[in-house]
Parts: sequence; structure tokens; C-alpha cells
Amino acid sequence: MNYARTLGKVIERANESFKVIMLTGMGQVGKTTLLRDLAVNDRVYLTMDDPRTLQIARDDPYPLFESHKLPILIGEVQYAPELFPHSIIIGIQTKLKST
Repeated sequence: MNYARTLGKVIERANESFKVIMLTGMGQVGKTTLLRDLAVNDRVYLTMDDPRTLQIARDDPYPLFESHKLPILIGEVQYAPELFPHSIIIGIQTKLKST
């Protein structure tokens, strides 16, 4: 699938500058597949389709972020909108630590 490979490279390049990247789009177009493919190397893929992961994200998202090396790819994040402010804070903190 050529689209996934092309977009994957764009996301990897953007991830060098931005610690938080949001991938959105219509259903059934390959977002989850793309994230899983990107997670093969040095990234972790989590999905909010998993009830246990979703519950952890809703209860206290910080351990979810702290227990994995960044960057973390999160699928189906619309099920846990609570993650958005926390992911921004984590992204800012990570950037500050690296400067």
C-alpha cells in the first residue's frame, strides 16, 4: 500500500520535531494499520479499543505515558479524549528535558 508508506515517512519526519502528532481521518482508510506499521521499530502502539488500556487512560493517564518510551502511538484515541491535555503536557515536558 503506497499511501501508507508515503504517509509513514511524513509522520516519522514530523515526529522528529513534534512530540505529539494527531492522525485523524475517515473510518476504514488504514490509520490503525499505519500506526501499527510505524510501531514496529522504536515506537509503542496502544489502542483504546482495548478495554483495560482505555480504563487506565481514563483513570490516570500519566502511568500510561510513563510506562512506555516515547513516542507512543495511540489508536482509537477518540474513546479517551481525556488523553489530549495530558499528551500535550507530556510532549512539552519531553521537549524541555531535551533542550
